[in-house]
Amino acid sequence: MGGGHSTVSVTLEQDACSVAGSVVGRTTTEVEDGAVEGSEVSFVAVGENGATGESVAVRWVGTVEGDEISGLLHVPGGYEIPFSGSRAGG
Repeated sequence: MGGGHSTVSVTLEQDACSVAGSVVGRTTTEVEDGAVEGSEVSFVAVGENGATGESVAVRWVGTVEGDEISGLLHVPGGYEIPFSGSRAGG
């Protein structure tokens, strides 16, 4: 996988121990299987591989601290890609 930096917008809404929302990058995808346990948030976003057109399920797992989140994207093939972000307006 190539290195680089991508910017996406993730909108999440928590309801007790579940999370719903969307990930907006080149396309928009709805969050699936969203969960919250303590400060850990996890969900799946299914996108499209730009090279092949195939669907790709990416599991996001992150830890929230205040208005910041960081964690790993778990992508097919066993790859893990670090991510970080902050609350809009935070």
